[in-house]
Amino acid sequence: MNRNIITSSLVFISLGIGQAESFNNLAQALASPERVTSLSITEYDPNIKHLPAKLGALINLKELEISCLENLEDIPVEIGQLKKLEKIIIDNGNGCGMNVSIPASIGDLTNLKVLRLFGALAPEETGSSVPVPVSKIKPLPATIAKLQNLEEVRSRKKWSASYSTRNFKSKKLEEIRIGLQQPSRYPIVHR
Repeated sequence: MNRNIITSSLVFISLGIGQAESFNNLAQALASPERVTSLSITEYDPNIKHLPAKLGALINLKELEISCLENLEDIPVEIGQLKKLEKIIIDNGNGCGMNVSIPASIGDLTNLKVLRLFGALAPEETGSSVPVPVSKIKPLPATIAKLQNLEEVRSRKKWSASYSTRNFKSKKLEEIRIGLQQPSRYPIVHR
């Protein structure tokens, strides 16, 4: 009888630790940080200007999607602690306008494969013909060049137009799409 109790306890412990989950609510994800593998923050909340530093506690996170948080100003520097993160999508969605600052710690995401940064203010998104002032466009950190496993980079941000294949060190990079141009597919010559 004791043997059955031990066996069922081990099965319970094994299942509890091994369960990976997708969340679409940041508060719920932070309540069980070790279980989170996918987080989608897409519900409009005008009060969110900064994501909490606790985002760095989601140590098993593989996919992060953020959209339509129009007042979001930045991603916390603690994102660099998410060593299993493979995909970041910051998307302004249909009719939303975002201008999010990406921290330099993004260069520490050694497993990052996909970086889609459509979350920015631009005349196309706001419907304005007046150019966005340069002072309001947030720069892409140069540290993204360190991302060795990066396979795809997409962005509409004007600051990204200065990036070309020579800026990226990843030998796996297959696609760069900047602005509304067609994707560039490579073999990339690495120096």
